[in-house]
Amino acid sequence: MPWVQCSKCQYIREAKFPAYHLNTIPIHPGSKVLPEYSMCTNCGEQKKWTEHTGLIAQTILSNERLAYELAYNLLTQKRKSISDIRILIKTKEKSYAEQFKEKFKESTFKYNPNDSFHLHTEIQLCIDTLVSLMEEEAILNKKLSQMTDPDIIERDATTVNKKAFDASPKGLILGSRQFVSMKAPITQILDAANWSWGLNVSWVEGGITGKTIFELLVESSNPYHNIPNDILVTLQQTPNIQSDVFLSLCETHGAGSLLWYNQGGENRPTWTALEIATLLRMNYNFLFQNNKIYLKK
Repeated sequence: MPWVQCSKCQYIREAKFPAYHLNTIPIHPGSKVLPEYSMCTNCGEQKKWTEHTGLIAQTILSNERLAYELAYNLLTQKRKSISDIRILIKTKEKSYAEQFKEKFKESTFKYNPNDSFHLHTEIQLCIDTLVSLMEEEAILNKKLSQMTDPDIIERDATTVNKKAFDASPKGLILGSRQFVSMKAPITQILDAANWSWGLNVSWVEGGITGKTIFELLVESSNPYHNIPNDILVTLQQTPNIQSDVFLSLCETHGAGSLLWYNQGGENRPTWTALEIATLLRMNYNFLFQNNKIYLKK
């Protein structure tokens, strides 16, 4: 998807449509009302978008930090609610037990089924709420377990950006992580203990800043390490392909390859495809030379 920037406040975001569309296309033909997504969520202005072709890693890292903090805060709230509900259940059980105990001492005590019914109903509602909250807690726990502390990610992003810049004279190498780690020098590939897409883009942008040439390493004997022939032909014919067109091509012709992941219920571009799209957005072109694939500006 294209990246756009608000010309008033300089806010940068990834958008569904190009800046021209955001600025001019109404919801329905003939309508003067612009779609909601045309408004800048930072300053509230509309029709102020321009295409952003600059660096984006810091914006992605900031968004990742916000997502992490939101998930962490929600998890904290859920845990507090769970604790409160547990206390409420114990309080209600104790309260009702004491009420029945006092009533039983009275000479006029007569068992009323409605009292028992209300007791069980209220406590059961609390238990149902508790179970629901615990399920939500488990989902948030899983989500957080798949995320790394943004402080660590941002630290590592700075490191890989510098490494990529320093290695630029020799060139950097893209491709399946498993394959390139066996075939390429470690100084020319993304090598970090932690990972996020923002960190990944930081590494790519280190190479862009260093004006390096990227080589795309493929393995014809393994479809997951290779580019389908239909896509390869198109790239040879259109080496300056636009990033959005490239990703659409990956979706329609790249399933089960180096460029499109469609396993385990997922259906998305591979990280390699997104790395390539990032380079294409920065005006890199494909270069086919000596049976090798490069991306060069």
